Amino acid sequence: MAERRPGALRSVAYFVVSFPLRILTFTLVVVGVILGVATVVVWVGIPILIATTTLIRGLARQERAWVRTALAMPVPEPAPGPEPAGVLARWRRDVVDPATWRALLYFLLVLPLGTVQFAITLVGVVLVPVAVWVLPWMAWLHWTLAVALLGPKASGRWEQRAQALQASRARGVDAAEAERRRIERDLHDGAQQRLVAVAMTLGRAKARLDAQAPVDGTGGPGSVTQEHGDRLTRDLIDQAHLDAKLAVAELRDLARGIHPAVLTDRGLDAAVSALVARSDLPVQIDVSLLERPPAAVETIAYFIVAEALTNVTKHAEATAAQVRMWRTEASVVVQVTDDGRGGAAARSGGGLAGLADRAATIDGVVTVVSPAGGPTVVRADLPCSW
Repeated sequence: MAERRPGALRSVAYFVVSFPLRILTFTLVVVGVILGVATVVVWVGIPILIATTTLIRGLARQERAWVRTALAMPVPEPAPGPEPAGVLARWRRDVVDPATWRALLYFLLVLPLGTVQFAITLVGVVLVPVAVWVLPWMAWLHWTLAVALLGPKASGRWEQRAQALQASRARGVDAAEAERRRIERDLHDGAQQRLVAVAMTLGRAKARLDAQAPVDGTGGPGSVTQEHGDRLTRDLIDQAHLDAKLAVAELRDLARGIHPAVLTDRGLDAAVSALVARSDLPVQIDVSLLERPPAAVETIAYFIVAEALTNVTKHAEATAAQVRMWRTEASVVVQVTDDGRGGAAARSGGGLAGLADRAATIDGVVTVVSPAGGPTVVRADLPCSW
């Protein structure tokens, strides 16, 4: 797992603040273990060891959160096991769990390591090259140690990854099936009905033309009957022409909903601009992508913007919206913000849940922040490589 190294200021702050915490956690853990083991023969040590084991696991959770917050680098949680009933059963589970012993080893190592790190950090406060070049690498190495001892085992990480990919594949299949049903429904209820109406109208016009052929010399050219028949026939043909144009428009919209041609030809900036031009709301666009991402990422990013703007128009009661896209080191970030009433959530079967399913097909993540009263921010992080 390759992660970007933290900055110099983050590294300095992390090592300076962590040093007194290392002393405190080392003291609590060592005293608890020694005191519990020494008194276990007189039963007093059992509750002490139970408390120490619980403390170690709690400190491990806090340390993972601290590393994530201070260094902005994720430390995954170990895979949770079954939750037994009873204090002794839970303690037995914790004692035999390798994660407990790896966390104990971590807290025993971090005090001597933290002492060295703190000393080097003090040097870095004085010498800029040490702060700029050495401390970020040292922070990255500490994060690696935290992942190895506080995170899941390597086999567990691969198992979690496999489970995530399996869930992502299932969600992708469901999203594709839902999209197929939507296209089938739109074809059946829209363009197909229009074309049936065109065929029926043209059939009526043809029957009327056949009926207008004079058979007894009456109703010839210039007669009132002929003029009336011509007008009715012309009305039928006009109606068929209108229905044909509506059917073509619906087919064009359907094709655009499957994959817009402008996206293939000119990329995300032009496609989103065309999308915004059809919006009923004023939408500000900021697309900062110097290179075009892969086609799959482009398509998902486009449809995330399209669905998010549709939700804004239908439900948000907003007066304005903003679309931003930019590139990070390993992803494309899509963010849609509106000033509506808020309260949006990714509910099962809803549009926002569909966005999350679509993004999950490439291991992307969609987050929704929508407090009551607004604003609403829909953000998608779509991994890709150029």
